[in-house]
Amino acid sequence: MAQQGHMKVMIRTVDADVVVIAVAEFLQLGLEELWVAFGTGKNYRHIEVHQRVNRIGAEKSQALAFPCIYRLRHGVILLKPLEEVCLAGIAGIA
Repeated sequence: MAQQGHMKVMIRTVDADVVVIAVAEFLQLGLEELWVAFGTGKNYRHIEVHQRVNRIGAEKSQALAFPCIYRLRHGVILLKPLEEVCLAGIAGIA
């Protein structure tokens, strides 16, 4: 994206895994801003990925995402919904 001159990007999704991957991969994309329009209805919100990643740094943003991505790839059964587990960590860096 940045290679083509796009420095500000918004992704629209209803899946928590996209939010988690956006946090983990933001710095590799070379963007100035990355927004995720997430959810539906009363739970719809804009998440400013760039601000959250800059606040906690590269190492923590990637570490935060690893357990969630692992669960997605390996189909680990959770006691809580994946969205609740993964977004709880991201919300904690608001």
